[in-house]
Amino acid sequence: MPEQVTSAAKPSIADDIAKVMREAVIDPETYGRLLQLGRGATYRALAKGVPIEPIRAGKAFRIPTPPLRRLLQLDGADTAAA
Repeated sequence: MPEQVTSAAKPSIADDIAKVMREAVIDPETYGRLLQLGRGATYRALAKGVPIEPIRAGKAFRIPTPPLRRLLQLDGADTAAA
């Protein structure tokens, strides 16, 4: 019987939070997972600039992490324990 190939594991919320804590900007997929939004809702929110104004490069979106950390109340989080 042939072996089934599994796809890469979906990032966990802990992975996404770690990314927010170490990166200057994140991608829309990570942003949507953190805010528990579907793909369509994520891109509608980004297009309207709510709750965080994204950085646009052509049609691409990048979300700055400092305002996202404030929104998620991660400012001052103990990152040494992570």
